[in-house]
Amino acid sequence: MSESQLPVGGDIQVAGGKCFTANRWREAILYYLFGIWSGDETVLNRPKINFGRFQLRLDESGESYYAVGESGGVIVSFHESRCLRVGWKKAEVEVALVRFLKDNKIKKLTIDLEQGQMVFWKTDRRAEYGCAAYGIQTMREFINS
Repeated sequence: MSESQLPVGGDIQVAGGKCFTANRWREAILYYLFGIWSGDETVLNRPKINFGRFQLRLDESGESYYAVGESGGVIVSFHESRCLRVGWKKAEVEVALVRFLKDNKIKKLTIDLEQGQMVFWKTDRRAEYGCAAYGIQTMREFINS
């Protein structure tokens, strides 16, 4: 499958309210992070980013991230030197998101969560991103837990 045939990420919703089209993915992530860091109540009341089929959420303690939603997606391979891999702790994830957004050498970000994994990558087109998730709780499992 060529890169042009790979699915790209869709529209993004931040904190249950503010929506961004897919081509504004960088702005959406920065909006979320600035909201967390500045103490913006509209973000802190529902600290999550919805990437269509799955969500990255800050836990109630405010110390780590987890994901819920529908696992799946095709992950693009990049040379190891172009990849960043982090754990689920808050500071690790947030710094990694900024590095992924700002450093053009980083093409793929993998977040190893306590349960599952989220992967983001940059496509050749600046306005497009790709994403996938594996081994995460479904929304039903999350609600029933």
